[in-house]
Amino acid sequence: MKKIILWNPYLDTCGGGERHMIQICQYYLSKGYELTISWDKDISKDLERKLRLHLPTPLTWIPKLSTYNMLQKLKLLKDFDVLLYATDGSYFLSSAKQTICFAMVPNRRLYHMTPLNRIKTRGWKWIANSRFTQMNLKRFGVTSHIVYPIIELPTDCLPISKPVVGTSLTLISVGRFFRHLHSKRHDVAIAWFVQFVETYPQYAGSKLILVGGLKQEDKKYYDSLKKLALEHPHIVFKPNISYEELHHIYRSGDFYLHFAGWGINEMSHPERTEHLGITPLEAMSYGCIPLCYASGGIPEIVKDGVTGNTFTSREELSQKLVRLGRDTALQEKMRGEGLKLLNKEFSRAAFINSLDTL
Repeated sequence: MKKIILWNPYLDTCGGGERHMIQICQYYLSKGYELTISWDKDISKDLERKLRLHLPTPLTWIPKLSTYNMLQKLKLLKDFDVLLYATDGSYFLSSAKQTICFAMVPNRRLYHMTPLNRIKTRGWKWIANSRFTQMNLKRFGVTSHIVYPIIELPTDCLPISKPVVGTSLTLISVGRFFRHLHSKRHDVAIAWFVQFVETYPQYAGSKLILVGGLKQEDKKYYDSLKKLALEHPHIVFKPNISYEELHHIYRSGDFYLHFAGWGINEMSHPERTEHLGITPLEAMSYGCIPLCYASGGIPEIVKDGVTGNTFTSREELSQKLVRLGRDTALQEKMRGEGLKLLNKEFSRAAFINSLDTL
C-alpha cells in the first residue's frame, strides 16, 4: 500500500486552499494510497463540515511536522511515497519518494530561494493554484505546474436561467471577515452599496448580503463593518452560516460582488490580492453573475463582458451593474459562458488530467 502524508501549517483555517489540498489527497486515495495528516489533533469533523469534503476512514493523524527535528523528519518521511506540503516559508530535507509543495499564496517571503533552500528543495515539484500565482512564483525563482481546484456544479439546482429584470437586486459577497492578508474588503462593498442606492434611487429596494467566516480575533473588525453599514436595512450580515444556508443564498443571488485586492499594487504585493477566486467560481455555478475588482487571479476567471464583469472603480461597477441589469440576453450569455469555463477548467476530469500530467 502506497502512502501520502499531508502537512499544511494552516490546516485549521479550513479555507479554499485547504479544500484544494484535500482534493489532491483524494486524487491519491483514488489511486490506492493511504492518507496520513500531520496535525496535533483530529480535526476531521471540522474539515468535513467547513470544506464539504468526505475524508477516508480510517485516517492516521500524527503530530505537526514542525515539532520534529531534522533527523526525526528524515526517519518519518522515508516511509512515505508522497509528501504534500504547504509552506510557511520554512524548508527541510525530505526523504519522501516525492515531495510536492502546494503554493496557495504568492508571497515572496514564503519562497525565498536561498542557495540552502534550493539544496533542500532539489527534486521537489510545485503546484500553483492559478496562472497569477504561477507567474509570481516564476518571479521568485520557482517553476510550478497549475492545478485548478474542482468546483462542483450544484446537483439540485434548477436550470441556470434566471434573467434579472426590475430594480430590486439581490447582491451577495462571500469571504472571511478579516482585515489582514488578502482581505475581502467588505468595507469597500458597504461604502459602494450605500453610494449606489443613493445615486440610483430606483435601486433603493436592492439588498446586499455579506457572508463569511468569523473568528473571535476578527470580531472588532466585524463590529466596525456593522457600524459602517449604519444599520442600513438592506445590508445583511451572515457570519459562520451552514453550507445549506450558503447554498440557498447563492441560489437566490442575482449578482456576486468581489472587492479583494482593492487599491493594491499587485506587482509589489501579489499576496494581498485574490490569488484565484473560488467564491466567484462558486457563484457562477449557481448562475449568480460575478462583478469583481480586476486584480490578481480574477481576470483569469472573470472575463469582462463574457463570464461576468470586472471593474477598477466604484463608478465603473455601478455603470456596468445598471447596464447588465437591463440586458437579460447578456445575462443569459454570461451564465452560459460561466458554465463552459467551469466544465472546461474546473471539472473533476480537468483536475485529474492536471495531476496525471504532474
